[in-house]
Amino acid sequence: MSELPVESSRIYRDLSLLHVEDSRTDHIIIKGILQNIPGCNFTTCNVVTMAEAEQALLENDFDIILLDLSLPDSTGLDSLARVHDIAPHKPIILLTGNDSEDVIIEGIRHGAQDYLPKGNVKPDLLKRTIFAAIDRKAIEEALKTSEERFELAVRGSSVGLWDWDVRNSQFYWSDRFKGMLGITDEDFIPDFSSFENRLHPEDHGRVMEALRRHMDDRHEYDIEYRLRHEKGHYVWMHTRGQAIWDEDDCPTRMAGSVDDITEKKKAEKDRVNIELQLRHAQKLEAIGQLAAGIAHEINTPIQFVGDNTRFLQDAFIDIELLLKACLKLIEHTESGQDSQPLVNEIKEIIEDIDLNFLMDEVPNAAQQSLDGIERIGSIVKAMKEFSHPGSTNKQFVDLNKSIASTITVSRNEWKYVADLKTDFDPELKLVECLPGEINQVVLNMIVNAAHAIEEKNKENNNERGFIRIGTENLGEYCQIVISDTGGGIPAEIHQKIFDPFFTTKNVGKGTGQGLAIAYSVIVDKHQGTIDIKSEKNIGTMFIIKIPIKSPVESNSAQGERTDEKKIAVC
Repeated sequence: MSELPVESSRIYRDLSLLHVEDSRTDHIIIKGILQNIPGCNFTTCNVVTMAEAEQALLENDFDIILLDLSLPDSTGLDSLARVHDIAPHKPIILLTGNDSEDVIIEGIRHGAQDYLPKGNVKPDLLKRTIFAAIDRKAIEEALKTSEERFELAVRGSSVGLWDWDVRNSQFYWSDRFKGMLGITDEDFIPDFSSFENRLHPEDHGRVMEALRRHMDDRHEYDIEYRLRHEKGHYVWMHTRGQAIWDEDDCPTRMAGSVDDITEKKKAEKDRVNIELQLRHAQKLEAIGQLAAGIAHEINTPIQFVGDNTRFLQDAFIDIELLLKACLKLIEHTESGQDSQPLVNEIKEIIEDIDLNFLMDEVPNAAQQSLDGIERIGSIVKAMKEFSHPGSTNKQFVDLNKSIASTITVSRNEWKYVADLKTDFDPELKLVECLPGEINQVVLNMIVNAAHAIEEKNKENNNERGFIRIGTENLGEYCQIVISDTGGGIPAEIHQKIFDPFFTTKNVGKGTGQGLAIAYSVIVDKHQGTIDIKSEKNIGTMFIIKIPIKSPVESNSAQGERTDEKKIAVC
């Protein structure tokens, strides 16, 4: 035997055994030993030819087979093959006489569980060999079943597998993996370089770095990258892997799974494009919505600037008349002429033009005009800041100033239904953000608040509401709180309000995109949070938190190729 069988952990009480042996003496010896094994009852069937063995196997369900390799009608490995073909799931112990060691080794390789030399079979050895063979076959069958299930699961899924022998650089790819890249078995080179050479140049550096970090520092290996297809285009892959280290903490092997996510990436790109289009539509909607209000806000100061300018124009005509009379008086006085008539004329002019009134009102008119121009300038400046061009790069922004500009731009939306109060934190640092996106979020919130108050006011005799907007420096985060005294949002729909196209407004009043875009901007683009507190007939509060400094993107999110570090192999 190749090794002494260990004592089985299982208890066998009744076993049926097929003994294929043409020697009657050997059969009697084996049968006698089996009858004297305590704790187990053996039912033995003895046959002397292979033909009889095949017939017995077809008619009976034996627990174990003892097989002599030298039979009248079959010899050597042919006997094993014939028995194994009929009973592939049954444990087989070879009984050897003068068979060569090579034959015995080949027999073990071709399905036998163990062997016993004839003429030297001890009861305890036979018992242990039989029980161990049964256990070993059961384990083999369970492992085979598990492997078959795993293979079926892999074939039925879209996942490919890979296995990398780190020390000799052998790199196994499953058929599914190769199929993702259009690789045939003839074209496949099973080494690591075949994988490395297919990596997209922009992904190569970070994949190598991710592998190094996993093997050296045991960081999780979970990464997306692109591999070149046989037809030349690149396929997006998502892979996970796990290495095995030896007793010296050196990586010896790494295996994992890979999934083709090209369609997912395309869908994400399409989603981003749709989101941009929706955001653009929302922006246009907001601009259209605000246009009349902005025009009204600008028109009011323009009207009194125009009125005051016309007043100043008329006043200048009167003053010019007085100045001409005064100049004429100076000429008469210098020439020695009688000036009394001119003095009387000047007094009449002063009375006619009401000089005292002009002296009081001209400065007021001038100041009012300057105030109006300043108001127009502030509105235009606020509109310019609100309409900050979109950018994929974040900037450090004075968020208090930015929100104030948005409040100014949206004034016509809320001034008829609510009073708006601000509570800006003067200690708030510059916040790294996308200013145009944040302005849009605040505008959406203000407009929603105004609409909610307007709806509630219809039921409360047009009682004015309140909108409060505050900022606070929370250390690493900036908090923006926007609250209103509108009708509130029912608790059962709190989880839906950020869904695209979901709206509680009347038809024609909203598109259902405002809060969905706000969520995308705050959570997805700024890695922040947006929470809601609302009570029916009391009001609603939105609490927004964004990092003051934008989190640094990980290497896995970067496209550029970094300085590569070699993977250490012990």
